[in-house]
Amino acid sequence: MLLYKKMIKEKTRVLREIEQVKHQIAILPKGTFYYVKQQKHIKWFTHNGQKRIYIPKKRRNLAEQLAQRKYLTQKQKDLEAELMSIQAYLDNYAVPQADRVLEDAEYQKLILPAQQEQQWANAPYPQNPKYPEHKIHQVQGDLWVRSKSEAMIATRLQAYKISFRYECALELSNATYYPDFTLRHPKTGEIYYWEHLGLLAQDTYKNNIANKLQNYIYDDIIPGVQLIVTAETNQQPLSPAIIDKTILKYFI
Repeated sequence: MLLYKKMIKEKTRVLREIEQVKHQIAILPKGTFYYVKQQKHIKWFTHNGQKRIYIPKKRRNLAEQLAQRKYLTQKQKDLEAELMSIQAYLDNYAVPQADRVLEDAEYQKLILPAQQEQQWANAPYPQNPKYPEHKIHQVQGDLWVRSKSEAMIATRLQAYKISFRYECALELSNATYYPDFTLRHPKTGEIYYWEHLGLLAQDTYKNNIANKLQNYIYDDIIPGVQLIVTAETNQQPLSPAIIDKTILKYFI
């Protein structure tokens, strides 16, 4: 279908160019043009249908106009040949059956969101450039994350077919952050962020998290709404059951 639409545009372009060329030819003098090379000399000639007529050098303007007419006449033939090829394609075009399905509004509702989600998932995105050597835990495919808990979250997201980006750059008013996971809702297409707090025993980490959450809220990314927050301690580690419960709450 995309090629068909492109050919329609090309047909319009060619028709427009043909009309422009015809107009240019109409204001030029009539007659053919050719030249004869004799040793180092070039002689110009035109033909009136009965005999050839020599064009002296002082009438260079006539030679230029006739040469232009010859060029434009050939260009018109080329454009008309191109138009015939385009028209032949359009006359024999058969709309692909897949495109016919997408013309149905009900199918569009079911198919297009999934296609958009797949495109989003496969598109490149700016990632956290800091300490790539800390990504030591592999998830299915070629994804590497920094902790066992993040690996567990990523694995469960994959199991539920939730599209996500790991440590994708997020520009806020006061800072640039790299949320652990940026997620796209499979039904609505809305964007969510998931931060997992795994170092709550460290005071510096607590302060950084408090500042980060404040900046999120300042930019209207609200915990419990667009911002998903999970946490763990040594006494209460993150579990697959907690992850599944969180996923079901927000996405299923």
